[in-house]
Amino acid sequence: MLEMRAAVTEVTVRVTRLASAIAEHAPTSASAPLIADLQALRGLRLLGAATLATELGDLQRFARPRQLMGYVGPVHSEHSSGAPVCRGRLTKTGNGHARRVPVEAAWSCRFPPRMGADQQRRSACLSPEGCATQHAHP
Repeated sequence: MLEMRAAVTEVTVRVTRLASAIAEHAPTSASAPLIADLQALRGLRLLGAATLATELGDLQRFARPRQLMGYVGPVHSEHSSGAPVCRGRLTKTGNGHARRVPVEAAWSCRFPPRMGADQQRRSACLSPEGCATQHAHP
């Protein structure tokens, strides 16, 4: 029992240390603007946004949203031979880390949003381009 508690404590300390290292290096990284913009999405904070930015890389390499979704993996499987198109369940192909983060963010959003400090924090971390996009589409 003591070994299990020690293992949990050790892992907790390691996660805290790694999270603080990510928080320290994220603002100066090359993907800092993308990380800041991703944090404007409800349910995504620094670690989730940094994970997505790292796993996806430069978003300009995807010409269409369909290509991005194919890379991440939440697309329907297809069983077709000819004219009728039979779509199946969502595939589990693609980048598992990039697929897991939005799912976890969605689970954290199952309750109504709180208006106040959290909303202001999300809005404050948007870049000027992100703010213009957000206000252009109410």
